[in-house]
Amino acid sequence: MIVSLGSFAQGNPLYLEHAELLSFDKNSMDCQIFSGNVQFRQDKMALFCDTAYFYDTENLMRAFGNVRIKQGDLTIHSKRMVYDGNTGIARMRRNVRLINGDLTLETDSLDFDRDNDRGIYKHGGTLIDAQNTLTSVCGEFKMQENDNLFWDNVVLVNEEITLHTDTLRYDTNLKTMYFIAPTHIDYKDDTKIYTEDGFYNTETETTKLFKNSRVKKTDGKQLRGDTIFYNKSAGFGEVFHRAELLDTVQQTILRAHYVYYNENTEESLARDSALLMDYSSADTLFLHAKLMLTLPDSCFTIGKAIGNVRFYHEDVQGRCDSLIYTSRDSIASMYSNPILWSDNNQISGDFIQIYTKDNKFDWMHIQQSAFAIEQIDTTCYNQLIGKELKAFTEEGQLKRIEVTGNAQTIYFPKDDEDGSLVGMNKAESSKITIYLKNRKMDWILMTPASKGVIYPMENLTAAQMYFPGFIWQEEVRPKDKMDVFVEKSPAEPAVKKPERRRKK
Repeated sequence: MIVSLGSFAQGNPLYLEHAELLSFDKNSMDCQIFSGNVQFRQDKMALFCDTAYFYDTENLMRAFGNVRIKQGDLTIHSKRMVYDGNTGIARMRRNVRLINGDLTLETDSLDFDRDNDRGIYKHGGTLIDAQNTLTSVCGEFKMQENDNLFWDNVVLVNEEITLHTDTLRYDTNLKTMYFIAPTHIDYKDDTKIYTEDGFYNTETETTKLFKNSRVKKTDGKQLRGDTIFYNKSAGFGEVFHRAELLDTVQQTILRAHYVYYNENTEESLARDSALLMDYSSADTLFLHAKLMLTLPDSCFTIGKAIGNVRFYHEDVQGRCDSLIYTSRDSIASMYSNPILWSDNNQISGDFIQIYTKDNKFDWMHIQQSAFAIEQIDTTCYNQLIGKELKAFTEEGQLKRIEVTGNAQTIYFPKDDEDGSLVGMNKAESSKITIYLKNRKMDWILMTPASKGVIYPMENLTAAQMYFPGFIWQEEVRPKDKMDVFVEKSPAEPAVKKPERRRKK
């Protein structure tokens, strides 16, 4: 039996398809009461219940007991419902359960708009799909578009994460969540994510974050930046623009406009204005290079800085073309025109190795073309050259320099009374050791088989005052932490090295 009801409906009446009993409300002749396996239909939507009160002139139905709406793949259950056939809005109350494919929504109050295929709840609900369980105070979702909006105390839980936010969009078809408010994602193993804008795919475990974002590991590593792409299943993250990789255990911060980090291999890469800050000691080290890499070596680490390397520390500054640090032996090796400065001292050579201890400069080794300079004034410089040089520190200050192999020195002794320069001492020896006090040259020790000449100050020429290849590189020395980014051209030698004649 199909009976058209709602004779006064606005063009879309409800149809009664089945009922076991019909009666009338004695208080309103407009109200028809149907009971016993009641079934109505409107277009492609079927409505079921135990008892229905139908108001003909309003095209409105009140349904009680085992209420059910079915439209395509969508089914909604409840205890009670008020359905307006003119507007297509069903107000479902008590033990509401919506099922759409693998998606189930449980709430106590749901307003469903059949014309727009949209549902809204505002008194708490739980959304369950194959991977996730989501709870919130309020929610709005569109069945055909698979576009859902949840707000007010939103919590999502699955086997991998627990998510907390105030507002969340969730595409149930793509299994992708869009963050539009401060959001915390806590992985159950070792990762915590915070963002205020971005999205997360629950199937692929990929995340893209855009605002005030960070990815934090329990081992002390942390990624921060304007844009973060993080793939949890693959175990790597990429950061773009104002990027940072923090290590609270090693007490370092790596900054650049692009940073890559692999949490499985502990490999990292930074490029475009890369800056490493080491704050493990009282004074922070600032190191800049075009490219920085960190590579695992068994249980140790190799760090590489490549291209225009410059660093600044209160006790020592330096520059070279590339630098490699190995944690296995705590050695930093400087390549291609390396130079170090400490106070008014400058040390250079073909290749410099810096040995560290407890993250502090301990001693230094130059194996070829060693050249140590101490500035006295704008024209006079104590100098020390040889094949091999070792420099030792105490409490961050140079204390002793040893040169072996054709060691030569230019030294300007001072008058004990007025401190004036009394002349220039030029000497040669197989080994020369210089001791420093209060950051200045104090005395010199040479092997017995040494020879030297003292020149009076008034008769000195430039050729006598400087060893060939002498360059005081103060112009290219980093002066502060921001100066490591500044490109500077090196000075010309005061006295050029003599050219080698080709054998005929």
